[in-house]
Formats: sequence, structure tokens, C-alpha cells
Amino acid sequence: MASGHPKPGSPGAEERAGAGEKPLAAPEQPAMAISRITARRDFLAANSGTRIPSTAFILLVKPTTLGETRAGFTVSKKVGNAVARNRARRRLREATRIAMPEAAVEGADHIFIARRMDAERPFADLLRDARQALAKAGRKLGVGS
Repeated sequence: MASGHPKPGSPGAEERAGAGEKPLAAPEQPAMAISRITARRDFLAANSGTRIPSTAFILLVKPTTLGETRAGFTVSKKVGNAVARNRARRRLREATRIAMPEAAVEGADHIFIARRMDAERPFADLLRDARQALAKAGRKLGVGS
């Protein structure tokens, strides 16, 4: 059975998309490679780093000798049930994916600890908080950003 909607790229797809709409562009590649922190020992090591509190999260930044920039995310049960925690984690990951290439401290571990109100904040505010926190971390560590 046909669903009534043309497949993307088929002759009827352009008519359905609308006259003034542009197709979605592919996301740009980040300027620096950012790895994920997954090991518990790395989270614990970063706990002794510089703390930058924000409305939506707490940022911990700890310079390392690894030479790579890494990011880790943690959301406690205080944030809410599994659905709320996963939503907060996804939003925080996306905000940092956008903000870190331009403002991260190179060669450091960045840990983002979500706060309770994260899921309710508009994404633009979350992104602004991420950029400000990363810039402040750079200034505190003397990197300049």
C-alpha cells in the first residue's frame, strides 16, 4: 500500500516540500575532534578540576596530558525519571557539540553535570550557557578564548 507521500528525491517531493523551503544542509564538521569520556576513573579525575557553575549545568574542566579534547556527560536521578534524564542528556550533548569546537579548552577533559531545570530551558538559553561556561573555563585556566 502506498502511504500517499512521495519519497524524498522522487518527482512529487518538491511539490510537498513547499515553494520557499530550502532542503536541510549537512551539518558542518567540527574544527577540533572531541572524544567522549566514558570511563569512571576519568570522571573522578576531572572532579578535581575547575568548576564553572551555570543555570543548566555544572562544568568541570581538567587539563590532561593526553593532548586531546574530551567531553563527558552525567545526569543524576535528581533530574527526574529515565525519560527526563535522557532528554536532558541529549539536549546537553547537542549544545556542547555546537559550542565546544569554538570555545573548548584544548587538551582538557570537560564534564557536564546536568541540573534539574535543564529539560525546561529553551535550547537557545542552554547553548548560550554552554558557550559562556566554556569561555569562562578558558579564562580561569589562562587559555584565553
